[in-house]
Amino acid sequence: MSVLLDGQSSLAVSDGEVSSMIAVGRGIQNYTCTSGVYVSIGALANLFDVTCFYALTAGSIDPSFINSILPKMMFVVLDHPNTDDVPVAFDHLFVINFYRKPEFVTDTDRVLVSKAATLDDPYNAAINVPWLKLVAVESQGTYAKSVFRINTFQGQPPSSVSI
Repeated sequence: MSVLLDGQSSLAVSDGEVSSMIAVGRGIQNYTCTSGVYVSIGALANLFDVTCFYALTAGSIDPSFINSILPKMMFVVLDHPNTDDVPVAFDHLFVINFYRKPEFVTDTDRVLVSKAATLDDPYNAAINVPWLKLVAVESQGTYAKSVFRINTFQGQPPSSVSI
């Protein structure tokens, strides 16, 4: 199972890896103001398993169409944090130890990841946060070898800080 990445090559599944889940997230980007400029300090999100949706529509609905509408639909339909009875597949947060790293956590497993590749959102980089390929940090969980953030919807900070 895979999701098309719209003709780009910088974010690709590594040789020997297979996609095991497609999820859609609903969350927030966190920023702080440093010297009058917004600086990213992490994110929080609930992620929902939509693998079955892609499997059920394979061959009848163009996956790129689903990719274009699903994040927007989830933004409107779901709250963050999840207050509905929609089952959360995993949560996304940032761990602050000696470094600030993204982590994905389930009820039974986790994986700490680091950024391997980035691509500005090809549709509206001024509003939508970049697409990412994240790879597992060795000995920091077994949930996944890599995680992709694609088809983002919003999340960029305002262009200027006003206090």
